[in-house]
Amino acid sequence: MTTVSQRAEHLVLVRDLIVLGVERQIHRRSELQQAAIKEQLLVRVSDGKPLNYTSIYRYFDALRFLKFDGSGKYGLEDDIAWTPSARELAKCGTVSYRTKTLSEPEKAIFRTSIFLSDASQWFLAYFCNTDSVPRSQEQFVTLARPLHVIHESVERSPDIGKSNEWPARDNVEISFDPNAGEIIRRPTKEFLYTYRYWCLDTDIIDELNVREAERCGIPKFHSYVLFPLDPTVHITPDQFLDMIYSSLGRKLKHPQVVPIPWLMYRICPKAKISVEKFKSLLLQAWHKNRHLLHLERGPGGLIEGRIYSPQRGYSERYGNHRYYLVVDGTIRSNLAVFPITKGG
Repeated sequence: MTTVSQRAEHLVLVRDLIVLGVERQIHRRSELQQAAIKEQLLVRVSDGKPLNYTSIYRYFDALRFLKFDGSGKYGLEDDIAWTPSARELAKCGTVSYRTKTLSEPEKAIFRTSIFLSDASQWFLAYFCNTDSVPRSQEQFVTLARPLHVIHESVERSPDIGKSNEWPARDNVEISFDPNAGEIIRRPTKEFLYTYRYWCLDTDIIDELNVREAERCGIPKFHSYVLFPLDPTVHITPDQFLDMIYSSLGRKLKHPQVVPIPWLMYRICPKAKISVEKFKSLLLQAWHKNRHLLHLERGPGGLIEGRIYSPQRGYSERYGNHRYYLVVDGTIRSNLAVFPITKGG
């Protein structure tokens, strides 16, 4: 299947367009476009000039694709038919309008829309290794497996032509098991820069893509993994401590020092917890078990880059800074784990 379009990847801007259109009772796309430009929504960050036609159309296309616009016409001069889900999103989105984050109620509405859209078939179904297409997060969590990104961009060879094996000019290669040689190709723009962002921003999936993965002991083709999140999982600090020891072989005879990213790769996909949840649980377990866990800074600093700040820009929200663990202003990249003594 060839890529149809590169839809807008910023769900916060989709939300803002819906809030603007529903609250002001705007039903014509051209009027919504003008209002959004006036509100500095559909403008370039660099110079404040309006986005070009193609970029603006991507946002209107996303409204229809995610079932917020029920109209059957595409033109800028055609009317928008706001759906009940759009009105629901506008109602809870007024508080966070123009912010760079989605509230939990907003995420829930977007998740429902994503699962009911073709994104479920063209993205989420590839995690499931089955003919069925997940239509809810509960179904997805039950069926989905971690998915490895082997190559982020694979250009189609000129002699392949329009073969169905290569869905677009630029493709991403994915696999459940990089060692097995079974590879799936999907259009890079949709798979990694649209649907991936949508599902990351709404907590359907999370990802591990640490630059220093190989230095931390993770093989290259296993270093970029997308995995489902289970919102029903509840892990206590004691349970998390047990998961750490299980990752190391449980019964330690001598202290071991491991890179924190190595533990992330071992624990997050299997437990279906996010990177942020992992870091929170690690800090809780460390505070409670100082005699067993020591957070250390690795030689030279294993993690590259700088800590995230709002000034870095919305587009960098899933950069390498996510894998930092900062304690008292100091980056901790290693964890020292000590044997559990009798009665300890």
